[in-house]
Amino acid sequence: IVAPVITTLLFLAVLMLAAALRFSGLGFGLRHHPHWDERAFVEAVEQMRRQGDLDHRFYEYPGLFIYVLHAALAWLPQDALHSPAAYLLARGVVAGFGVLSVALVFLLGRRLSGGGTGLVAALVLAVSPVDVGNAHTVRPDVALQAFVLLSFLAFSFLGKRAPGDLWAGLAMGGATAVKFTGVLLGPSYLLARLLAPGRSVKRLALAVSIALLVLCAATPYALIHGREFLAGVSVQWTAHYSGSGLPSRSYLENAGFYLGIGAHTLGPLGSALFLVGLGLLRREWRAWAPLLAHLLVTLAVFCTADRAYDRFLVPASGALALVVGHAVARAVRWGPWP
Repeated sequence: IVAPVITTLLFLAVLMLAAALRFSGLGFGLRHHPHWDERAFVEAVEQMRRQGDLDHRFYEYPGLFIYVLHAALAWLPQDALHSPAAYLLARGVVAGFGVLSVALVFLLGRRLSGGGTGLVAALVLAVSPVDVGNAHTVRPDVALQAFVLLSFLAFSFLGKRAPGDLWAGLAMGGATAVKFTGVLLGPSYLLARLLAPGRSVKRLALAVSIALLVLCAATPYALIHGREFLAGVSVQWTAHYSGSGLPSRSYLENAGFYLGIGAHTLGPLGSALFLVGLGLLRREWRAWAPLLAHLLVTLAVFCTADRAYDRFLVPASGALALVVGHAVARAVRWGPWP
């Protein structure tokens, strides 16, 4: 009885730390004009409120993140949507997703290899400078991180029955409806489905169909205004690939940048523990392979772009924290502690 109580108390303490770091300082810079990225999402909500519809109009992204902001900002009068209060509330929504991610990484770590792994991983993610910094801005990457972790929780329940694939489809659809790069979960789902019992084309088709339905339901104006939506997607593509107007970065330059961000996220000790943790996973690779595949796919894809930002690694950073958590949990188990 004592051990679960202690685990619960420590988990709550980590959540409080995560919340304190993410919800403090949300008002920074709001005496000045907000960054364009933040304005794009908040002004999309303003347009919906002004027109009285659910057309988010910012077609460079799918709709779910904007609809979540719309629900949160509905508490404000319309004339306050230009005020710092709107951006403060929108940042609060992102910070809330950040705290949720810390909770989800604990649950996933406990599911994969025990409560010790979950606790350490949650602590690592709670204090990650990259995760905390991005939780202070109105961008969808932190929300995507939460849906990625939800997806991997769903993958861990894949088996001979359909509900696992149903939940996987819902989570993957939600991730892709937050940001198009949620589609990078696809290879991990295929790998998890291949390694799980009850392999079936019907279950695969179920997950894919549910994911597509969620994406369409969360972005209905992609169907209504198809041409405009595709034009918006093209703008986003051009911003990251040829035509951006910026000097092109090589694949190796991007790889070095993202590896540096990973090292900065974990710190010197965490980076060493990550490498140790990878070595310790050789006997448990089946459970961890889909998670690590997502990290590798994320790096491989984003290294091809002309631009590189630390926030692009946020959705996959749960994998970094979990491997560190596994290394620490195994070390404690092998040491003199009971």
